[in-house]
Amino acid sequence: MKKYNASITSSLFWVQESRKTAIYIKDGLSREELCELSRKENIYMAPSDDRKRKIANTTYDRIILLPPKLIAFLSDCDLESAKIIVLLSIMLKDDLFHDFMVEVYKEKMMLGDKKIINNDVRIYIEEKRNMYEDAAKISDASVYKLGQTFIKFLIECGLVENAKTGKIKVPYIDYNLVNLLEESGYRDFISIMTGE
Repeated sequence: MKKYNASITSSLFWVQESRKTAIYIKDGLSREELCELSRKENIYMAPSDDRKRKIANTTYDRIILLPPKLIAFLSDCDLESAKIIVLLSIMLKDDLFHDFMVEVYKEKMMLGDKKIINNDVRIYIEEKRNMYEDAAKISDASVYKLGQTFIKFLIECGLVENAKTGKIKVPYIDYNLVNLLEESGYRDFISIMTGE
């Protein structure tokens, strides 16, 4: 069952932190051990205990949803591939963002509409608010913040040029990553990224 909420707005994209988390997961650390390590050794270079806990929990919750081979790949791949994998992990964790990528981003790619802006996000969320009880609870302020967050994630991943133009860019996905994504059952994810 889908859960639509605005919790994603309290998180950042955290690509380098996610790579670090992938290494620790690959090495067998549990969530509790990772949080403890973050608290004691500040492995994410966070400015406060709250932020240490938030980064550890959020990146763990995202990365643990990936198949072990993708986690291993994330732990030592190039930065561009890491961004793509982190985006996938966010989509796996957050239903509202996942469905946005399928219903709005992919559709724009397929139709050749090479621009995506905050208003696209707001219209999408308004539709969800009208259709689903969970989404109806999202406040107007959160709708605005979700627009900023979604676009920022797309920019950080390299799928959108900048917030001003909203120009969509087709990413280059490394051949090894494409094979690994297909092997892991994420062919649909590749088509979202490329519009094919």
